[in-house]
Order: sequence, then C-alpha cells, then structure tokens
Amino acid sequence: MTLAFLSCLCEGRCGFGCGALRAFGVPALGKLKSMPARLGGLQPKLAPMPKVADRFYQSAEWKALRAAKRAQGPAFCCVCGCGGRLILDHRQERRDGGADLPGLDGLDWYCTAHHNAKSAEARARRARGAA
Repeated sequence: MTLAFLSCLCEGRCGFGCGALRAFGVPALGKLKSMPARLGGLQPKLAPMPKVADRFYQSAEWKALRAAKRAQGPAFCCVCGCGGRLILDHRQERRDGGADLPGLDGLDWYCTAHHNAKSAEARARRARGAA
C-alpha cells in the first residue's frame, strides 16, 4: 500500500479523522518545532594575523630612548593620567615628517586607548589629505 508512506498534516480537517493512516499502522507524527543548528559551533579556518610592530621599534636605538624617557620619572598617560600599560609615542607622527629619534621632549606616554585614538585620528587626517 502506498498510503503507509504518507502522513496526515491536516490536523483533523481531512475527513478521515486523522486516524486513517494509523489504521494502516502508521504512527501519528508530531509537528517539527525546531531543528538545532549543527554548524553553529564551527571555528573559522583563518585567524586574523597578529599585529607586528614596525621593526624600528625593536631597534637598540629606540629601546635606549625608551629607557631614557622612563628614567626621567614615573610614566603616566599624558591625556588621562593613568599608569597602566603605556606606549611611548612620537608627538609628531613619523609618517607625517616627525623624526625617528626625537629628543625626549618629542615623545609622550599614552595608554592603549588614547594611543589608538591618536593614531586613528592621524591616519584619518592623512586619508583626507590634510597635513
């Protein structure tokens, strides 16, 4: 019989009383409410590349300049005054014509958030073409 492979989806409106298929031994089927996603937990195949500092900042000259700036006294962010993880940065960006190794007064300490904001502002300014 071909009816054994069918199921009644009319929810009682078919005229057979939805028991017609059960008479042939077909169990009543419940509604499919949801099917869990099987692929939701897959990790991406490519991971973002880690940020690598410019080779200049690994040079002995820069490290000596950094040590000299730190020897001047306690280091704090020049914007907010926090003393957490600090980055020594040029007041005038190297890409904007600043010296590679300026004097100690040409360098400032920035916290990560303010360093990122300063760098993003300088990058946007260069993109607009304003110096």
